[in-house]
Amino acid sequence: MPSILSSFELIVEPLVPFPIANGLGIPDPVSVQAYFLLLSNPEKNNIALVQLDFISNPNTSGASTFNGNSQGFKAVNAFENLAGNTAPVTGFTITSDKTAKAIFSIPPLGTVLFLLQPDVSPLKDFDATNNFGYDLRGYVEINAMAGSTIFASPQIRGTFFSLGKKGQLLAPPILQSELPKNPGIQVYSQQAYSLTTPGSSLFSF
Repeated sequence: MPSILSSFELIVEPLVPFPIANGLGIPDPVSVQAYFLLLSNPEKNNIALVQLDFISNPNTSGASTFNGNSQGFKAVNAFENLAGNTAPVTGFTITSDKTAKAIFSIPPLGTVLFLLQPDVSPLKDFDATNNFGYDLRGYVEINAMAGSTIFASPQIRGTFFSLGKKGQLLAPPILQSELPKNPGIQVYSQQAYSLTTPGSSLFSF
């Protein structure tokens, strides 16, 4: 049976909702907020097959002015990192306009970092004078094979950028690994905070 794991919130928007801060011609930093989840399999001999279900707010599906249309999970990328190697989650699927799921495995005694983050590539068509935004929030359910035990540590991480000249990408889907290749990207700072889990961070199935 699935268990509620945590809430989630994905955001791409100016830190202050005005194109130019204070009328001084200073571009407002752009906040890119993503969902990070560390999952550990303490079993010594068994692979854990995990399913995450993402359910967004029923009255929204990711309002976006990237192109004037609501994007929902269509503007989201999912990745997994095991032993320092980051790759797209092949088992990530959009199940409706307001739901998505991810299925992947964790080796015995292994720990996987799962990332769900907005696709910021539409920002290539915007500059600091444009009004834009994307937000998607809801909650996450976790399920695994019977007999599995999973230790989960969910987190929200935000990175603050300045938006480059029009036509330049703010950031590619993998933010940090691509920064040296994109001189137009300037990181202001980063922030991370842990999310609460109901009862315990240890889930038994």
